[in-house]
Amino acid sequence: MVTVTHINDLELYFQPSAFATGADTPNASISLTYVGDSAAPHPRPLTTSKRFFLQLIRAHLHCIPQSQTRVAELLSLVKAGWAAALAVAEGVRWLDHTYITEEYILSDERMAISTNIVLPAVQTKVKITFEIGVSLGASGVETEVGARAELVYGEKYSQEKMGAFLHDFCGTQVKDQKDMTVWAEAVHDLAARLKQTGVKGERV
Repeated sequence: MVTVTHINDLELYFQPSAFATGADTPNASISLTYVGDSAAPHPRPLTTSKRFFLQLIRAHLHCIPQSQTRVAELLSLVKAGWAAALAVAEGVRWLDHTYITEEYILSDERMAISTNIVLPAVQTKVKITFEIGVSLGASGVETEVGARAELVYGEKYSQEKMGAFLHDFCGTQVKDQKDMTVWAEAVHDLAARLKQTGVKGERV
C-alpha cells in the first residue's frame, strides 16, 4: 500500500499494482481521509462543504475500475475534486466576512450555501442561496451553480430579477479559488442596489 498526502489536507491510501493492469483484475483496498484538522501548526476543521466533497470523491474512488485506470488519472481526479472543494470553501469564507452564512448538504451530489441580506432602513430581509451540483468522471470535475433570492419579509422586491442579477454576476460554475470572491461581491452589489431602490410601497 502507498500513502499520498495532498496539500496537508488529504491522505490517499491505495495499492499501485492494482491499477492499469491490462486485465480484468479486482479492485484493491482504497481510502481517502481528511487530515487537515490535525495539521500543525494550523489545524483546519472539516467544514460542511469540505465534507461534502470528501464524501463525493471517496464514493467515486470506490467505484472506479482500478485495472482500467492509471495512477496518474487517480491522483488527478483527487486533485481536481479537492480544488473544487477549496474553491467553494473560499466562496463561503468571503461571504462569512459580512453575512451570516450556512452550508448544507442536499444529496450525494448537491449542496447549498445560503446567506441573508438585512436592510434595516426598509425593514427587509432577503435570503440568497447558491445551489451547487457536482459530478466526477473520466473528464474530471464538473460543477453547476444556481443562484436564487427569496424575500423573507419587507419591501416586495422582485425575486426573479434578484435571481437573474445573481446568475449574471456569478455565472453557472464554481470558479478557480482565486476568483471565488464573486459570491460575496454579488451579494454586496445586490444589497447596494436594493438600498438604492429603497421603499417600493408594497410589502410582504
